[in-house]
Amino acid sequence: WEEVQSVRVPADHVIARPGDRADGLMLVLDGVLRAETVEGITVATLAAGDTVAEWSLLGDHDYGSSYGTPVRLVATTGVHFARLSQDKFDQVVQRHPPAIRNALN
Repeated sequence: WEEVQSVRVPADHVIARPGDRADGLMLVLDGVLRAETVEGITVATLAAGDTVAEWSLLGDHDYGSSYGTPVRLVATTGVHFARLSQDKFDQVVQRHPPAIRNALN
């Protein structure tokens, strides 16, 4: 677990903007965030247990690839994440590819 970082952001913090690439997988531990279009339309709400950036880490995608449109991720409340770096995520994928594929399908 030493590879996992604890990250906290306050309400209204912009976590990612359209076109941003992820530098780690984030698991929401507490709080709520929203994915919204550049027009401000909420396309997803994420809360405890949800992951952020998995598709961005698996390929040449930005945060919006999961939603089919460019999005920005904004903390609706204060949010607490567990963050696994890109390097550590890649190691897990290389060691356990079937488990990763199953988890993402």
